[in-house]
Amino acid sequence: MPPTVADHPYATCSRGDIFRCVADRLFTDYAGIPSAGVCGTAHASGCSPVYTTVDVDVGGLVVLCQVENTTWFRFDGPEEANVSWGYLEPESHTLEYPDPTDSPTLDIVCDNGMLSVFIDFYCLNVSGEPVLGQIPVRYEFDGSATEEAWEESDFDEFAFSPDPEAFAKSLAASQELAFEAWNPDGSLVGTIVFDTTGADTEVNRVLTACGIR
Repeated sequence: MPPTVADHPYATCSRGDIFRCVADRLFTDYAGIPSAGVCGTAHASGCSPVYTTVDVDVGGLVVLCQVENTTWFRFDGPEEANVSWGYLEPESHTLEYPDPTDSPTLDIVCDNGMLSVFIDFYCLNVSGEPVLGQIPVRYEFDGSATEEAWEESDFDEFAFSPDPEAFAKSLAASQELAFEAWNPDGSLVGTIVFDTTGADTEVNRVLTACGIR
């Protein structure tokens, strides 16, 4: 699960200012002097910075921010990285983790024009078995139920929607999502409930990045 506000209380950096970001991390992370940070908190309108880091894979600064007035989070990187990513933490869930502070997330990502929607079970082996290829799921948007087989990731930790565009558009129009997944023996992995109020803004941002209207 990505870091939360409580994990990283120090000031974050303005986008693109890698040297100031490194300075802030030296003062706040390693020296333990939060007040000595030199970066501001300027960022995209409507998004409150939570965590900033330099990501070699995307070739620059990556900012995690919480979208104001919602429970959505946004990973925002260099425009040339061609990645648009938002995720939502659950309102409640019944999954059992060794660390009770861990939780699954609902992620929507556009990576170089390819849209993905998935549940990140976060270090929880969903099927409990070698990769099966598909995971039986049931989800409800505002009480309207659908049963599907979602694609299992190579490490059993993710379940991908077989029709991410349709799922994303339903997500954008909903107020609540209830999601369930099952093990091969028919037992329930757990139930996850998301408050999807205000999802339309973040979902449409990612869809637009993928050229979907």
